[in-house]
Amino acid sequence: MTAQQIKKDQIFTIVMVTAVIGTLGVITSYL
Repeated sequence: MTAQQIKKDQIFTIVMVTAVIGTLGVITSYL
């Protein structure tokens, strides 16, 4: 696995986590 691939995976993971947290925050604010 190349360093570029690892960096891309890290960015993807961060984006996914941010999206999940953001979605949970929106859902919680509506409850």
